[in-house]
Amino acid sequence: MLGKFLIFYAAILLIGDINAALLCEIDLSTPPNTCNNYSYTSYADFARLYNCSGGSSVTEFELWAACSPDVGSGSVNNPIVETPSVVLPASNAAGKYCYCQIKSINGSDVPSSPRWVIVTDRGSADACAHHCADSCVYYAMNYSGVLSALFQALQ
Repeated sequence: MLGKFLIFYAAILLIGDINAALLCEIDLSTPPNTCNNYSYTSYADFARLYNCSGGSSVTEFELWAACSPDVGSGSVNNPIVETPSVVLPASNAAGKYCYCQIKSINGSDVPSSPRWVIVTDRGSADACAHHCADSCVYYAMNYSGVLSALFQALQ
């Protein structure tokens, strides 16, 4: 039994190393200029942008969306990479401020980070719980500063 566990654990570590190696080959300092398509797992927690082009070798990325009661100091017109004190999955309705973070790039998971980009005040925790991922997609696709800040948060 212990042998099977050790083999499983070694496989997990190897997969993590492969993802890290794949990410090292991507230029994170230059985000894509545009992404033409998107999809949702839920409007609250998760979204995927794809058919991205320009700037770097990033062709798709996935976003986590989270709600927080912390207002932070950024905004859509002044996106700032921040570390809010409370960040829970958006569907938990922890607050009305919608934050976004890149979860994976070109199919490879990125290391988790406490750094997030605030995109909007959804008005209420309930609205944030239902539409934060939608906001992350909208602002990442339409505000170049937000897209740049999302990639800056990875560095």
